[in-house]
Amino acid sequence: EKPADKVIGIDEAARRLNRTPRAVHLLARRGVLRKAKLPGGVRAAGVLASDLDALLENMVGEGKAS
Repeated sequence: EKPADKVIGIDEAARRLNRTPRAVHLLARRGVLRKAKLPGGVRAAGVLASDLDALLENMVGEGKAS
């Protein structure tokens, strides 16, 4: 069985992408990243680590990441 995908908080995802939290929300709205609820949080949300890793790999592949 595949282990459950790790959820990364919006602020941490923004830091890794060198973007604002608002940009992360917009990426999620566009379907680039999938949002997931953080355990124990009522309004706490994050993005799936696998989506974030794939996006970062894509950015590096295109030479956009520093």
